[in-house]
Amino acid sequence: MTAPMTPEQIEAVDDFAGAARRVWWLYLVAGILSVLFGAIVLSFESVTLLTLAVFIGAFLVVWGIAQLAGAIAGREGRWGWLGAIAGLLAVGAGILTFAWPGRTLFVLAVIIGWSLVVWGVFDVVNSLMSTHTRHWWLYLIRGIVSVFLGLLALAWPGVTLVVVVTIFGLQMMIWGVIEIVASFMMRDAKQRWEENKRDLGLADS
Repeated sequence: MTAPMTPEQIEAVDDFAGAARRVWWLYLVAGILSVLFGAIVLSFESVTLLTLAVFIGAFLVVWGIAQLAGAIAGREGRWGWLGAIAGLLAVGAGILTFAWPGRTLFVLAVIIGWSLVVWGVFDVVNSLMSTHTRHWWLYLIRGIVSVFLGLLALAWPGVTLVVVVTIFGLQMMIWGVIEIVASFMMRDAKQRWEENKRDLGLADS
């Protein structure tokens, strides 16, 4: 038998469900862009260092802005600050990718590697703080995969352009698919929660 929810817990889920309903489309857009970026990168038969840097920088900036927009629009959500920090880090890393003087393959690998590790940790922490939602496990999986691929980018001896492109492209597609799936779960979160409250007799709590 499940323990009854406290008023504070009910309020927290109310806030999260309302925030999710408002921002779901931002995550859908971010997911679609991620999948498109990943598919384009993986389709390259040959790529220059400059081209890769442009794609990495553009993706990081766009993804970061989308994360920031989602965090701001859903600011009543209890853990929205995690998304805001992740968004700021993404924008910063994207700008660094464009601005780094004399960028090299090693520099790009380090930027990608540390970005994936940091965002992976954020995803894992955020997912464990949001276990009351249906889609929490999606971000747990994404976080674990991100950390793994980030460490791979940092530790791969004699990293090559092919390795960096593959890691970056795969991660973008994984991010995108998970964002798309989660966005539709977020869209219906408020309705499902209201139905659950009625079933549990919490509607007037």
